[in-house]
Amino acid sequence: MNGLCTVAAFMAGATGISCSTGVYDGNYEGSVTRTIAFGKIDLMEASLDVSGCLVPEQSAEITLRRFLAIAHSGARSAVFEIEISRPDAFLSDPKIEIMALPSVLRDKDSKIGFLVPGDDQWIPDQDCSDDRSSPIACFDCSPAMICGGVQMEGFTKPVGKVARTSVMDFAIVHQCKVDSECPNDMRCNSRACQQCPEGSCS
Repeated sequence: MNGLCTVAAFMAGATGISCSTGVYDGNYEGSVTRTIAFGKIDLMEASLDVSGCLVPEQSAEITLRRFLAIAHSGARSAVFEIEISRPDAFLSDPKIEIMALPSVLRDKDSKIGFLVPGDDQWIPDQDCSDDRSSPIACFDCSPAMICGGVQMEGFTKPVGKVARTSVMDFAIVHQCKVDSECPNDMRCNSRACQQCPEGSCS
């Protein structure tokens, strides 16, 4: 049983999910939509905390969807898609936490990453600072979870081909520096282990 299936099996007793292959065409395994100004949105093994991240006293409709897998490999967890009612809904980075297997938790290079719209490359969360006044502050993670920022600029100023977007994908990825840190069928691109460019490794 692979790692993702193990997480799914762990959650199955409480959630009734099955270990099937997810696809990125709307056949997702679960979703929740809330109109929220403060608080958390939970879906299976993920929790999205938007407290203090939205315009004060203004709510936004946020949808969280879950895919066990998508076409672009590299995720070390289920993939969670966040859809917001407008690209500029966030004033600061919300926190996302995703349950991880023990082996992923022990890996200091396990990070939250987002999939660049249009470029299909995972980019890991930037290294944070313990200085809470820093633009990239560290988040406290719950036990058994990997957490990080949703990187709100990905919605308004993405690195990829799309100028603005209201939908982005997040997952746990392995941050890397060189190809040798990645499995044989992956390469270190955009600082994360992921499938090889053009789908082939030489």
